[in-house]
Amino acid sequence: MLSICTLNGRMVDEPRLNEKGKTTSVQFALAVDRPWIGGKKSGCDFFKCVAFGRTAQFICSNFVKGQLVAISGRLQNSSYETTAGEKRYKTEILVNNADFAGGKPATQYADTDDSGLPPYDERM
Repeated sequence: MLSICTLNGRMVDEPRLNEKGKTTSVQFALAVDRPWIGGKKSGCDFFKCVAFGRTAQFICSNFVKGQLVAISGRLQNSSYETTAGEKRYKTEILVNNADFAGGKPATQYADTDDSGLPPYDERM
């Protein structure tokens, strides 16, 4: 059996490197447009992504909020228990590879909160 995931979308937040002991990681969200249906955009999905090691370092040093990114990896499900004792589940993409998908980032991405995405209420 095989779990392969390839996405092309925009970075929702600035990636920040997390270094705990010998483990280097980055967590970020990727906004991916849904296909157009009947001449209208049908929305956008947000996927939680995690990368480790050199891939995490590459993402943090080369990508900024709003930039178009192509990633590949695999889906992973995990579960946890809340303080109230409820079991919760989450699905993340473990990123194996990240690549540039839209050329050099515009300087506006680094200097402003505008991520190039439509307002949140228009994404649904």
